[in-house]
Amino acid sequence: MLDFLQTDFSLVELVVLVLLTFGFAMATWMANVIRSTEAYRRYGMIISQ
Repeated sequence: MLDFLQTDFSLVELVVLVLLTFGFAMATWMANVIRSTEAYRRYGMIISQ
C-alpha cells in the first residue's frame, strides 16, 4: 500500500481514473437533462396544439 502511495505514476493514474469517471457521470447527467427537457418541450407543443 505504501509503494502504491509513493509512486507518482499510480497517483496520476488514480487522478485520471477519477476525472474520467466524473466526466462520464457528468456527460450522462447532461444527456439525461437534455433528453428530458426535449421531451417536456414536445409534450408542451402537443398540449398547446
